[in-house]
Amino acid sequence: MKKLLALLFSLCLAAAAHAAADPDRYLLTVATLQKMEAVNKDLSKLKISKKSDEDDDDNQSVEEFAKKLDADPRVKAALAKNGMTSMDFSLATYAMFAAGMHLMFESSMDKKKGAALYASYPKERQANIELLRKNPQFMAKK
Repeated sequence: MKKLLALLFSLCLAAAAHAAADPDRYLLTVATLQKMEAVNKDLSKLKISKKSDEDDDDNQSVEEFAKKLDADPRVKAALAKNGMTSMDFSLATYAMFAAGMHLMFESSMDKKKGAALYASYPKERQANIELLRKNPQFMAKK
């Protein structure tokens, strides 16, 4: 019986490790946003050209984005220099995008529907929205 329980436990752990990463459950912090800002600054210095005809970035999963980051040693080095992995950066990017989209359209939403939408989000996404609301300096700059 103990062996069976140990086997089931290890299978659960393995399944959790292989489960798709969910940016809606990724909790941003100011430290993470600062690291992302530093990575983006380093990446802008690299002047990596984007080949839009090769990739369909619109439907890219978190894992696909992380793999794309890992494919370029210069990007991996910039991430490592700033204490991030490709998966951290990918999850944080998607989480920040989702929170930022809510903030961007919030003022144009019906207040009641906007509140219902906000309430439907996981608590991590709500926290990310509040973090960006309090730290607008991390929102995308043009």
